Amino acid sequence: MPDDAIAILLPLLLTFLAIALALLIRPSVHFRLRPNVSMPNTPWIRLQIRMIGLVFCLMLLAALFYLSAGVVKPRFLKGVSSNILVALWIAFATLAVNGIASALLWRISAFRAFIRGRYPSEKMQDPSWERRMTWIFCLVLLFVVASSLVLAAEGYHP
Repeated sequence: MPDDAIAILLPLLLTFLAIALALLIRPSVHFRLRPNVSMPNTPWIRLQIRMIGLVFCLMLLAALFYLSAGVVKPRFLKGVSSNILVALWIAFATLAVNGIASALLWRISAFRAFIRGRYPSEKMQDPSWERRMTWIFCLVLLFVVASSLVLAAEGYHP
């Protein structure tokens, strides 16, 4: 790939990565900047926004590693990109299954009662719960990237 294309694509990818990290870490900022009547600022929606942020982060990291493969150790970085791509497919499938399953299960009154009893609104609005969810999603992203790096260093990649 020509250096001009990398010089154009790299800042663009880094900008999108910053947006994806904002969705992952602070989804409430998304609702403050772009209020939406059909998507209220609820803990459940913020959890789904975090999952979308995780998928975007994985997608952009795979692209960044693939683009940077031309600079240093192309086989290693292409392996990391391939491993992150596998994790991206898994995360995307999990997001789709989770969305469909939650939409179907939410129609069952027993499930709604169980969720509302287990996770009351005041518990899910608690800032400590938000911080815990942020830590969990960031650790998942870190684990995926670290395991992709280790697996690529060992030579395991599709």
